[in-house]
Amino acid sequence: MSIVVENKIALLITWPRELDAMSFVIDNIGHDLVIIVDDFKYEDSTRIGKADKIIKELVDARKEFVLLSNIIHKIKYSYLFSTGLTFKNKFSVSTYALYLYGNSIGRLIDITGVSRFFNSLFGRSFTGGGASAKKYNRALVEKIIGEKTIRFPKGLDVSKSNFPIELWRDAFDVHLCHGDIDFNLVKRKFKKSKCIKVGYPKYDNLISPKQSKDIIYAEFSELDKNKPIIFWSPTHVKFKNEIANNIKLWLSSVCELQNKYNIIIRLHPKTLSVYPDIIKNIEKLNFSIDLRFKRKLHVMYQAADFILADYGGSVFSAIYMKKKLLLLNLPSGSKFTEWRETRHYLDFDDRSDIGCIDLNNKGDLLKMVDDIMSVDKSSKNKYLHEKYFSKGEDFISMGVLLNSLNV
Repeated sequence: MSIVVENKIALLITWPRELDAMSFVIDNIGHDLVIIVDDFKYEDSTRIGKADKIIKELVDARKEFVLLSNIIHKIKYSYLFSTGLTFKNKFSVSTYALYLYGNSIGRLIDITGVSRFFNSLFGRSFTGGGASAKKYNRALVEKIIGEKTIRFPKGLDVSKSNFPIELWRDAFDVHLCHGDIDFNLVKRKFKKSKCIKVGYPKYDNLISPKQSKDIIYAEFSELDKNKPIIFWSPTHVKFKNEIANNIKLWLSSVCELQNKYNIIIRLHPKTLSVYPDIIKNIEKLNFSIDLRFKRKLHVMYQAADFILADYGGSVFSAIYMKKKLLLLNLPSGSKFTEWRETRHYLDFDDRSDIGCIDLNNKGDLLKMVDDIMSVDKSSKNKYLHEKYFSKGEDFISMGVLLNSLNV
């Protein structure tokens, strides 16, 4: 069967939140845009039902789309944007051998930090996936459905040891990067790859803080307009025995902020999918809970006067938006913190630079928030923005990038 090539720009959507991340592309391309919904089946429980949610949102927004299963090996698009998170599983003797290697020698290379030396010398970590190695091989689909493939950045919460993942080496012609850090990490590992700094596209074309507050006040009528808004954005803790500990262990302390501040908490979609009962614990404390599936996060960040985060993408969203920020730490002995420390995640490596509070000092949370709120943080916020995203002289806006595509 011959493959039909269409001179169009396609977006491969794997997770519902990618619709928000790629909203600038969706909103600024007309009839030449094709949205492809990843409807593959995965073992990961957090992926169950994701295609249905993506489809519902697109139907509600009256956006046309195609299913990946219907077009793969049949249609190819001139340009394909993807986050590189769609894959097919292929099992073989060699993949099982690599799994055994990754969970023995590869894991030792990762834990001892030798992987960083290998990365700097050879551009590869030689961990074989380490403790995350699978018995099957993950095969990406980008080159099957796109002639020119462009990796879309999904956040700066990356591991300096493992980013970018080896699967991306030959899957993408261009890597879009948020700033200097991920740009240099890609170049270190994929030395010949073309990289372009684009900032955070989903935060382009922002509306004003006042307009954002008006939207949030209209939606959350229980908020007191005389109190500042704190947006609490906890990440997903993937270890079974620690799921939602970053919420449960801090709930009582954050609750004490309510006398002076409005608290809006937005739960990570993965946390909600595996632990929906956490909502009951939060509702007892009369927090405002943001469960809006189609939330434009730039509106929430613009409306917020203060961000409470812990790990993950919200840390860097707050930095990019130059917001006042405080990180809530998990216990140092937890599997989650050890995992992030071992892999040198950016949000763990530089916590002292950003500002954080430990659980044994949680009684000081209100005072710390008050102190940060009372001080002009514009110079510190500018410093953090430039450190993690560069000064911006060599950024290319998504608008300019899209206009350069020949469709």
